[in-house]
Amino acid sequence: MDGSFLEHNVVEATTAKYVFQWLKNNGHQQGTIEMDSLLVVDMMKNRTSQDRNLKFIVDETANLVGNADFRYTHCYKEVNTVADHLAKLATM
Repeated sequence: MDGSFLEHNVVEATTAKYVFQWLKNNGHQQGTIEMDSLLVVDMMKNRTSQDRNLKFIVDETANLVGNADFRYTHCYKEVNTVADHLAKLATM
């Protein structure tokens, strides 16, 4: 698997984990996060991954979310240009 592809998905999954952590820490029991990686959305929904690094993040996020009503949805990168730009800056 291409390293940059894997790195992007690790960043996307880690960001989702921190967003849900923030939501829970601030008393929210429901919410939706939009991600431009359909692969990560599917992994989070199904709570599974073939990649060891991503599996660890997916498991941590699943434990964090617990029974709360948090959802993952896919949005195209072209629609999410500001968030995509910030994600790129975070990896520099």
